[in-house]
Formats: sequence, C-alpha cells, structure tokens
Amino acid sequence: MKRYDIFISYRREDGSVAARSLYDRLKRDGYNVFLDVASMTRCEFDKQIKGTIEACKDFILILSKKALNETTNQEDWVREELAYAIEKGKNIIPVFLPDFENFPQNLPSGISAIRTINGLTYNHTYSANYYNSLKDDFLISKPKTHRILIGSGIIGAIILLASVFAYWHRPNPVTKEIRVTLLKAKDGWLVQLERGTSRDSFHFVKVDGGEFMMGIGRNSGERREDESPRHKVLLDDFWMMDTKITEGAWHLLTNETRHGDNALNSPRYGVKYKDALAIARCLNDKIKDNNQVVGFEFRLPTEAEWEYAARGGVYHENYLYCGSDSFEAVAPIGNYKPEVKTKSPNKLGLYDMSGVLYEWCYDWYGSYDSLCTKNPTGPLSGQKRIVRGGSYNDKERSEVLNRSSRLPEDEMDEKEYNRCGLRLVFGRPIKIRK
Repeated sequence: MKRYDIFISYRREDGSVAARSLYDRLKRDGYNVFLDVASMTRCEFDKQIKGTIEACKDFILILSKKALNETTNQEDWVREELAYAIEKGKNIIPVFLPDFENFPQNLPSGISAIRTINGLTYNHTYSANYYNSLKDDFLISKPKTHRILIGSGIIGAIILLASVFAYWHRPNPVTKEIRVTLLKAKDGWLVQLERGTSRDSFHFVKVDGGEFMMGIGRNSGERREDESPRHKVLLDDFWMMDTKITEGAWHLLTNETRHGDNALNSPRYGVKYKDALAIARCLNDKIKDNNQVVGFEFRLPTEAEWEYAARGGVYHENYLYCGSDSFEAVAPIGNYKPEVKTKSPNKLGLYDMSGVLYEWCYDWYGSYDSLCTKNPTGPLSGQKRIVRGGSYNDKERSEVLNRSSRLPEDEMDEKEYNRCGLRLVFGRPIKIRK
C-alpha cells in the first residue's frame, strides 16, 4: 500500500468540492495526500482507509454544513474515519467551511473531542492566507521536495548522481503508449493518464438528469434572438469534466508540447473541433476493454447538456454566469492562461464554465428545435458548430444562455481557435433524430 502523510475526510454531499480543491493544491506543492476520489485502489475499502489513516501524520476534516449530520449512525464513514484518527492520536485539523454553523449536540463520544480541537476557517476571498496558514501553522507533514533537501551532504550527492544516471538512462516517453485507467470515485469518475514516467488525471462529476427550460429566461442586456424560443428539455444522467482539459492532460494524450509558458494545470487553448473529437476517440479506444459502465462513452456535450450543467443541473441556479451573477467571482478576467480551479465553482462542482475559453459542443449551430424535448442534438447539418462559455475578454458571451459558433475545420483565423478549449462528458452515445 502506498504511504500517505495527509488524509482528507469530507462529506460527499456538500464537502467534495472543497476537499478536491485542497487535495489538488497540496499535491501541486509536493505533499503526499490521500483523497478517496483520487487515491483509492482496487482493494477492500475499509482496510485501505484505516491503513492510510494509521500511517498518516495529518488528518484534515472538511467541516461543511452537513459534515456531521449522519455521525449518529455507527456505519457512517465520516464518523469512522474521525474516530479512528482520534484513537490513533493523529494531528487532526478541522477546516471550517463558511456554511458550517455549530457542532451537533448529540455527537458520539468517540468523536466528541472534535469540538475542542483548534482549526481554521476556509475563506475563498483570502484563500492564499488560509492555505499558507494551513501549511505553516497546522500541518506536521512536509512536501517531498523538502524531505530531499534535509538529507546529509553525502546522501544528497548519492541521490544527485543516481538522478543523473536515471535521467540519461530513462525510457523515452515518446515511445511509450498512453495508458488510460477509468476508476469509480465517490462522486463520479476519475480518469488516470500515464505515459512513461509522466502522470496526470481528470475528474468527471455526476450531473443527475432532469427537466429544465432551455433558452431565454433573463440576461444582462439586450435580448438575443437565437436564444429563443424558451422550451422544455429533458436530459438523461451524464458525467462532466469538472474543469477544461489541461495542458498536462493534453500533453499525455497527444504527446504534443504545451503552449509557450502555459502551466501544466492551465487549460489547453487553441483546440479545434476535430482535435476535440480525436481526444474523445482516444479515451474511448483506451478503455474499451475495461469499460465499467456499459453503454457509456466519452464525447462532446450536447448544447442542452452544457447549458443544463452550467446552470447547476437539478439545483436550477438562475445566475447570469456559471455559479454566480458576478463575472469576477467565477472567471479569471483578461487571462486565458490561468490555472484551473482558481475561482468559485457552481453547485455541481464545475469550474470555469464562464469565461477563460469557449468550449466545443456537439451540435451544429442553428435555431432551437422546440419540439425535440428529450436529449436534443440540434440541427442535422450546418456550417458552424456550437461553442459555449465565452472567453477571457468577452463578458457578455460568457453568460450561460449565450450561444456562439465556430467553423469546425481549419477555415477560420488561427487566433479564433486560440480562444477555444475542451470539456468532455461521459454519457450515453448521441442518437441523431432524422
């Protein structure tokens, strides 16, 4: 079993977004972090959870509004994880989310000590201060890079020589096939990528199907003709990537170098429609022999799926943008190369769907078919494909209802493609209605 130093415990219902965000940030800084969504292997769940807690130094508990609601149930996993960490004397760090109110009066005795343990409050506006305080004042664990530096001079020299030798004798990643693994996570699916010694992953969150009114409802300015008529749509369940595809994931899937100084965790820009199809096809080819969900595939979202997810799915958020009426709250303004997850998500845990880069959809651009209410797929033909979500320098087109389009082939000015990115779904194959 792999050793971890930090264990993150959370309530799936309303703490998964904060847990995943913290996990990603700690991992980027070199910490060995366990989060069941990203770290679980195929073995007995309880043994791996308890074994990991026993081996770790720090135990972070995400205290969301509903985090402790089910702890009177002896089989509740938040209760079991916390009780085991207390029993083993771990460094327990409560992280209070803004909606956490008070500790329940009927906390079981095995976890009641959490009331007296000092923690820190998550503050999205001052996230850097909160995160630095977590690292400097609460964590016992140190990042892997720090551990290497504290070794003696002799050990350091040996490591350096070994590293040089390994570098010159390393396998060439270009000759290595991309390996794709699909893993079930507590709140969706995790796709792990591996090429040679390089690894990355991306996460698909569940979007429960439902009914919604697609098209014009409200907007910030002039009513746009192509957003009507407002019509009822019914969608099946699907899973959607919680971020756009990043440079790191793109590099592993295509073996192409990244754009300029774009960080590995920044969204890949300059994506053409045919490139988007090729990425989906690559993923489907790689998992076809071990697909754990029969009848589902990776593909572009339909326009209806995109709008439904951006508006919060079953939560029916009525915001101008994905997750807020404030563009500044959800979009890094004036920058198409920010790292993902630097702004607030919507209630489904989807980041950056307004602003940054346009996202390709499956549909041809054209008038809404108000008669097609179940899993609509748009016109049968056209010249341009739908793109949604706006871009880093276009606030109005970043509204969730705004419709835009791009030529799918190489007929457009290259700078227009530079404003396009990619977010896939994992869902039932598209059925074209004739």
